[in-house]
Amino acid sequence: MVWLDGTTADAERGSKLANAVAGDFATYMKVGVRVHETDAGRAAFRLEKLSTGRIGGGVGGTRTKRNFRSLCNQLVQAFKEEVVLISTHDAWDEPGRRSNF
Repeated sequence: MVWLDGTTADAERGSKLANAVAGDFATYMKVGVRVHETDAGRAAFRLEKLSTGRIGGGVGGTRTKRNFRSLCNQLVQAFKEEVVLISTHDAWDEPGRRSNF
């Protein structure tokens, strides 16, 4: 994870090159993380899928969607366990769309 500023970070897993060359056998995913304060003085956490995975073919795109959903579900569970999650809003699958926690 690389923090771009005090509230924005990007995280990558895997290799773009390996995904392009090996396709189904290599995984690459990039997500954006944004944290901002809401009107109520609470923090909003936004997770954005920054890669489609399609460079690895159709299976790569499907794998990226599945991995992104899994990551979102894991974060929701972790936030619920710490009793810091108030609500979620999901906007899955479309590049440029975001999931808010």
